[in-house]
Amino acid sequence: MRSSAIVRTLLLCQWLSWVQGEHEGTKMSGRAPFVEEHLQLEPNHFKTSNVEVNRQTDIWAELKELKDLTIEMKAEIETLKQENLGNVQIDVNTAKVTQIVSLKTRLHLSESQVEAPLSACSGELKLAFSAAFSQNGAFGPFDTEVTLKFSEIFSNIGTAYNPSTGIFTAPVRGTYYFRLTVLELRANHTVGVYLYHNSDLILGAFQHSDGLHESTSNAAVLQLEQGDEVFMNLGTGFSLYNDGNNYCTFSGFLLFSM
Repeated sequence: MRSSAIVRTLLLCQWLSWVQGEHEGTKMSGRAPFVEEHLQLEPNHFKTSNVEVNRQTDIWAELKELKDLTIEMKAEIETLKQENLGNVQIDVNTAKVTQIVSLKTRLHLSESQVEAPLSACSGELKLAFSAAFSQNGAFGPFDTEVTLKFSEIFSNIGTAYNPSTGIFTAPVRGTYYFRLTVLELRANHTVGVYLYHNSDLILGAFQHSDGLHESTSNAAVLQLEQGDEVFMNLGTGFSLYNDGNNYCTFSGFLLFSM
């Protein structure tokens, strides 16, 4: 637009000069060659200006297209970032799960390694006995305590009970369970027994009979050292009765070693 204004100004100045020098001999309808030439060039100049405007328009369109493309690329980059972050979190969670499974497997193996020796030891330390008083008929009373010998053996696993003496001897340090049952059926007689741990009286069991079958029982859990003895005594002045029904019994077993 500025170039077009300059051309027009130059043409106006040229025309004024021509008018002043030739106003008598020249007709108003005539045109100086210079003016004619420039008048003929002016449309071409306008065409050139239009081309430049079109070029500027094309450049702005391309810039807008590049701007839109940049915005789309930024959006795609953000999407990729979020997807990659999710993948990283999934990888981390997968690693944690794998680690937990590995730890559980190792823990299971450790428990198995610990339980195997314990099971083996428990197999070696199985101890249990159960026996009945074998003498039939009335037994007692006596002027002193008498150790009862339960010589009819039902079971004697580990052979820690001696039926010849009536004494159980602990082969290992541990916790043991013991139970006793005795009976009296004679009128005006009382059955009475004591359970001993070495020389210590642990418990007693008593029952008076009026001519009927009267029985009594008791039990205890004892912590024994290796070599400790457990046995049952008939108390002074007390009695019991037995027959083939095995009313009087003495039993015990190892709960666990220590």
